[in-house]
Amino acid sequence: MALPRDRRDRWPSGPNKLLEQGYPLRSHFSRKSCTPASKPRRPVTGYDVFLRNAYPDMKAKYPSFTQQQIYSMIGRMWRETLTWQDRQICYDFADEEKDVYYAQMKEWRKKRNVVLQEEKAAIEAKKAKIAERKEAELKEESIKWVEEPDCKVQ
Repeated sequence: MALPRDRRDRWPSGPNKLLEQGYPLRSHFSRKSCTPASKPRRPVTGYDVFLRNAYPDMKAKYPSFTQQQIYSMIGRMWRETLTWQDRQICYDFADEEKDVYYAQMKEWRKKRNVVLQEEKAAIEAKKAKIAERKEAELKEESIKWVEEPDCKVQ
């Protein structure tokens, strides 16, 4: 698809115009990668454990506050009012999840290596099949050319 030459046509307004004209909504240079669904999720941190436990209580205590206000209050509690012993409890829960995560990742990597090797072998087999087909076509064309020459000698 060729880019428009006129400057005012270069940037159509609105997302619908972009879709109609075939422009991609995201750049192909975006760094967001596609992760496989079978990959284990990353473990939570100590702060995440605290946040998950404190959020329902804070939401019930302050129902008129917005989510952003509640998160900022919880963050302030974590930084300023929580003792080291209370934090250590959250860190211990996070460490348990981290150990489970590393074990799952080790298993996932083993399975993934096997799958990648199978895919690589399948690709190589497909390439070999295509090469054989091309070689057969070339051989067939050369036989036709030798049997039926296009030019006649006078």
